[in-house]
Amino acid sequence: MQKLKTPRAAEPNRPGCLKYGATVFCAIGAITYIFMALYDSSSTELRYPLLFCGALMLLFIWLMWRKPKAKRTPASSSFSPLEGKVIDVHGLRVQYQNGRAYDYSTGKPLSKKQLQYLRQCMQLNSNRDDRVISDCLELTRKTLKPDVFFMRDDLLVRTLTEITLYHKLFRVPRQNPEEDLRKTIDSRDARTCDFVQRSHSDMAQKAAVLKTEKARAGRYEKYYQAMEPFQDQLTEQARALLKKYRQQDTSCTAPVEPTEAIVPKPESGAEAFSELPFTIPPDVLSLLWIKNGPLCNCTSAQEKEPSAIDLTLPLDLSPSAEDLTADIGYYPSYERLTPKQRTVYLRWLSDISTPVPFGYVFIFYYGLERFLFTDKYEAALAMIDHLRQSHENSSLFAYSADALLAGCLLHNRPDLISIFDIGKASTDLYLYTEGYLTGRFTAHDLISTCRRWGFTNTRYIKGQPELFETQLTEVLTEKYGSPAFPLAREDYARAERTFTIALANTSLPQDARFAAAKDITSNPDVAQNVCSLLQEAHDRAKRILAEERKKNR
Repeated sequence: MQKLKTPRAAEPNRPGCLKYGATVFCAIGAITYIFMALYDSSSTELRYPLLFCGALMLLFIWLMWRKPKAKRTPASSSFSPLEGKVIDVHGLRVQYQNGRAYDYSTGKPLSKKQLQYLRQCMQLNSNRDDRVISDCLELTRKTLKPDVFFMRDDLLVRTLTEITLYHKLFRVPRQNPEEDLRKTIDSRDARTCDFVQRSHSDMAQKAAVLKTEKARAGRYEKYYQAMEPFQDQLTEQARALLKKYRQQDTSCTAPVEPTEAIVPKPESGAEAFSELPFTIPPDVLSLLWIKNGPLCNCTSAQEKEPSAIDLTLPLDLSPSAEDLTADIGYYPSYERLTPKQRTVYLRWLSDISTPVPFGYVFIFYYGLERFLFTDKYEAALAMIDHLRQSHENSSLFAYSADALLAGCLLHNRPDLISIFDIGKASTDLYLYTEGYLTGRFTAHDLISTCRRWGFTNTRYIKGQPELFETQLTEVLTEKYGSPAFPLAREDYARAERTFTIALANTSLPQDARFAAAKDITSNPDVAQNVCSLLQEAHDRAKRILAEERKKNR
């Protein structure tokens, strides 16, 4: 068995023989010099130099034995999701603090025996941990039972915490799982809201087929009673969402006045839209998911599509001014809207560029994401881009940038991406889009992302941006015969890190909703070449400015 290496946190700080020997030597020297200076009358002229030598020896002893100052905690450690946590690992309580692991019961660094025990546990459970993470991800995305969701969600965080600790101690697994742990913790609110939306939608569908009002009310009440024991485990937004559903469910059970409402029949189809006092344009109408009637395009696979319009649900054509501006909450869907809210949504579809509470925009957007997987993907991409230009919202910009890239990749259409503006996308997505789809990076691309490549000397990039870009363009042209840095698909295959592309529509299959893309800046060869190009442009800009200063003297 390979000998276990003890990390620095577990090494005892004991002085060695050399330290003791140097101390004895300096002590004897100091005593000798001081004795000669004070009691040897023949060395009166040398008294002060001897006293100085004795004091120097004593100072050296003090320097050897003084306690070193505590090292400052690295800035990055404060951002570690493990920082300050007490982790129960197979019966051993470990606290991770300031980049070190301690036995929580004693407060001392982990011993060799404890480290060896943890390594053995890691080796025995490595396959189990992978399965647990996979199962937890699957169940938390699909289950409708609160006890299963919260138990599995806690197990997911706990397991990721354990393997992140293993990486800190033993550098196993090789790819640091800390980022996965951080994302899992940060996305807990979204997962919990997703579960509340999913479970409530399932309950509402089952309640809708019941014959009596009492039976429907009983089904609703049973659902909320089942959620009650888990109130403390719900995030703040999830509690607000559940409360909003309860209020909506109470108001929706009240009968709608026949003088104010229109209830379209299933067979009415296009006629139902023609009865509305506004017209939905053909380009928007062709990108709607409709559950019934002549325009029905939903199959059983799309029955949970949140944007799908059910023509059997009532409409109230007299929404108030408050209804037109009221927020409809997180993860909205057409079927959970009130009759007045459905009217607000359908009216907004007549002109999707007009301002509206953002939940309505997302209902339409969810359906556009699903159309990316059909032959209408080009129209869906254009409509997504239209929404980005018409509405300012950070969540829409983030999700839609991923959707634009996913649509172009899915259909192998790199030519389409140049049509859309993804300037507000993340740096990872921008680099992937520009490099993978076009096979090149321009001088502007390399300059705007220089720090991601490891180039930090930005003096001339900030002070002389035009000069620097001109010089970098010349360097690229001289080396590659083109004012751009060339990339091959193989360069992405050799990248060491990935980032996640995610769609917002929770009703899409998991493998369609999430995908991993390569971070090209983690390819060591590409990063080194880019840094060399940037450095050459930096040196040229420096020489040009120096020559100009000489001429002006």
